[in-house]
Amino acid sequence: DLHEASFRNVAWNAPLGYHLRLHNPNPPGEITANGQFGMWDQGDAGRTPVSGQYKFEHADLSVYGGIAGMLSSQGEFSGTLGHINISGTTDTPDFEVRMGEHRVQLMTEFKAYVDATKGDTFLERVDAHFRKTHIVAEGSIAKPPKGVGKTALLELRTTNGRIEDLLSLFVKKERPPMSGAITFGAKVEIPPGDRAFLEKVKLQGKFGIGGGQFAKTSVQESVERLSAGARGEKTEDDPQTVLTDLTGQVSLAGGMAHFSDLSFGVPGASARMNGTYGVIDHKIDLRGQMQVDTKISKTTNGAKA
Repeated sequence: DLHEASFRNVAWNAPLGYHLRLHNPNPPGEITANGQFGMWDQGDAGRTPVSGQYKFEHADLSVYGGIAGMLSSQGEFSGTLGHINISGTTDTPDFEVRMGEHRVQLMTEFKAYVDATKGDTFLERVDAHFRKTHIVAEGSIAKPPKGVGKTALLELRTTNGRIEDLLSLFVKKERPPMSGAITFGAKVEIPPGDRAFLEKVKLQGKFGIGGGQFAKTSVQESVERLSAGARGEKTEDDPQTVLTDLTGQVSLAGGMAHFSDLSFGVPGASARMNGTYGVIDHKIDLRGQMQVDTKISKTTNGAKA
């Protein structure tokens, strides 16, 4: 819906100036743009110049189902209809993943380019910030060579994030189940279609968590007992134990995450595992081996020893 349009210096032999106010359908929001357009290239419309500045306000992200929040963005663009360079920022003060119901302020700075003749977007770099975590993204949202609709292909990475920031997006409890530093890199594919997000998203990634601690007292105490037993010591004499070097590779497809070479360590013990986790039904099947520093008989006492 076009609310307002004004043009100046309208002629065949020079670019025209424009001012536009319009409603964007998806996500729904209001756009204001000012700039120059033309001259029109009759031989190749994609070579027609365009430039300007924009503001995008009150964009409702809840239309995508799995997320919510009111986004605003501003920036500038220049180039041709076939390759429009765009740089700008976004701010979503109430961003949330619906399954977690925890709102965070999500801010980004980005550089991208758009092929307006096809409606394809290519992300050169997106720097996203929320709480204490910084994530870098690159990729595209474009029609594949064969097929219909738009497929999102993204590469994500962080070198100094916090696992509690990520987990808080997806869990409903006020306190995330784990804290610690995280590094990860992942390639993500989101194909078009009406299937639920977790059913259609595909991911290949590697991750590492250092200095991990569990928020739930009973879980943390179990880790500390494991560490003390692995060293043949009593838990009471052991300071708080942290989970170290939790690393692994993960492949996600069809709602099932397959973990390979998953390993972790606590003082006195290390473990390696492989298996699966259902991101939809939450079923876990992880199996592996653990190596301890002391004799197995010394990891417990009494008849069990």
